[in-house]
Amino acid sequence: MYYEFFRDAVGRKKLGDQAKAEKRYEDALGYYTEAIQLDETYADAYAARCLVHIELRHYGRAHEDNDSAAHYNRAYRRTQSHIYCKINFLSGQQELLREVSTTKSFINK
Repeated sequence: MYYEFFRDAVGRKKLGDQAKAEKRYEDALGYYTEAIQLDETYADAYAARCLVHIELRHYGRAHEDNDSAAHYNRAYRRTQSHIYCKINFLSGQQELLREVSTTKSFINK
């Protein structure tokens, strides 16, 4: 019975949640992806996977999952712009760090 629960989409998402809480992000991505494969309309799995992509700095994939979550569940549309702002801010910070690193390398030559 216990094993059967984790074979459905909700169960796979719960395993992903546990992995994410333990900061095992690659495992969490796998579980969320399995949940989505079992139920391609499972907005909660897309939203959770979006947050893991943000942690891993996969900003393009985070945008895609955020869009999918909002598409399949209207409730996510309210938070969609907040997530976009966070993704854009973080990707901008990452680009700024790259520029600073490049400048430092050039100066140190």
